[in-house]
Amino acid sequence: MKRKLKFNFIKRTFLYGSSGLCGLSIDGFSFTIISLFKENIPLIIINLIAYNLGTFTSFKLNKKFTFYSDTHVLSFRRFFLTSILGMTLSTLALVLFTSIGYSLFFSKLFATVIAITLQYFINSSFSLVNKF
Repeated sequence: MKRKLKFNFIKRTFLYGSSGLCGLSIDGFSFTIISLFKENIPLIIINLIAYNLGTFTSFKLNKKFTFYSDTHVLSFRRFFLTSILGMTLSTLALVLFTSIGYSLFFSKLFATVIAITLQYFINSSFSLVNKF
C-alpha cells in the first residue's frame, strides 16, 4: 500500500522541525527543573528522563501533524529507535568534529543537523506502518 501523507515535503519538514523544537524544549526544561529540585538523582538518570519526555512529546506532535496519513501511522517503537540512532550519530559526530579542532558550537550545530536530517528521512519511511 502506497504511503499517502497529508502534507508535502516542505510543510512536513517545517512541521518536523517545529515538533523537534517542542521536544527539545520539553527535554531542556524538564532536565533543568528535575536537576534543580532533585539534587540526589544522578545526572545520567535525569538526562534519560528528560530525553524520553522530549522524545515522547516529539513523537506525539509528529504523529498528529507531520506524518499524518489516512493509510499509515507513526510507530512509537520505530520512532524511538530512530531517535536513539540520531542521538548516537550526533554524539559520534560531536566527538569527531571537536577532536579535529572545530569549535564546540560548530561541532554541536553540525552534528545536530546531520542527526536531524537522518532521523527525518528514516522516520519518513521506516517509522510509518500500515494502519490496517
